[in-house]
Amino acid sequence: MDKKETNRGKQIPIEKEYIKGVKLIDIDTTIADYMTNVVIPDLEENENKIKVPLLYGNAERWKNARKDGYLRDQRGKIQIPLIMFKRNSIERNDLLSNFKELNKISTFKKYSPKNRYERFSIQNNVKPVNELYEINVPDYVTLTYEVMIWTSFTEHMNTIVEAFQFATDRYWGKEKKKD
Repeated sequence: MDKKETNRGKQIPIEKEYIKGVKLIDIDTTIADYMTNVVIPDLEENENKIKVPLLYGNAERWKNARKDGYLRDQRGKIQIPLIMFKRNSIERNDLLSNFKELNKISTFKKYSPKNRYERFSIQNNVKPVNELYEINVPDYVTLTYEVMIWTSFTEHMNTIVEAFQFATDRYWGKEKKKD
């Protein structure tokens, strides 16, 4: 009976955070979070602060809003104020992808269970283990979004539009990842 030789290198799992990559849903939710938490201001109506709701405009919802000029909630009431957005297009950006197959980014993982701080390691002069990951250069894309805004008052509309105008030249996303 022949014993099959095993490759131990293939048996070490890599955490999902290194395999996952960035999907379109990740970008859409990041844009929505940024608009909700940073861009869209609270409006004041009758001395009350109103948080403007944000909806993702799937095809059916977007078409109904364009046709009717408004959106209704489940009880039939017109939703005002409201902001709805949708992704219009995705285009590959080839300016940054020259020699993509050849370009890899190497990185070391700083902490692993193998590199725990403990007295046994120090006393026995155990050297830390370096875990090297090679990351392929990603595909760069340009995404285009469209936004619809409904308000009761022109003053509210102006406040929201000014907030979006101010944010157009800024970085949209998580500046410092907390995870």
